[in-house]
Amino acid sequence: MKLGVVTIPATMLLTPADIADRMTCGEVKHVIVASSETAKFDSIDETKTRIAVAIPQSAVLPEGWLNFAVAFNQGPSFEPEGRMLATDPLLYFTSGTTSRPKLVLHSHQSIRSGICRPCTGSA
Repeated sequence: MKLGVVTIPATMLLTPADIADRMTCGEVKHVIVASSETAKFDSIDETKTRIAVAIPQSAVLPEGWLNFAVAFNQGPSFEPEGRMLATDPLLYFTSGTTSRPKLVLHSHQSIRSGICRPCTGSA
């Protein structure tokens, strides 16, 4: 999170329509996806930065996609503008079991406290 970006994690099970909805609602400007998922993004605005994690790394990516490995192997000259704070935003979509999924604002701290709490065996 050195970039100071707000992340919106998503499952690989999303359809192109789901992706378009999330990108519009979340005002997404950049995507990072597995190379096997790039076709789902064919209809998104070409001004969005598209980065694919190529699996295998030698995979040929569709035109307009950047290879994550190339960026990852750049020099260590990156200097973040500041530290990531526990209170920095993290966006999630609800499951949408009763309606369309809704965008929900969390913090890194609130997500971490829910999934990293040690199990004590008692309620």
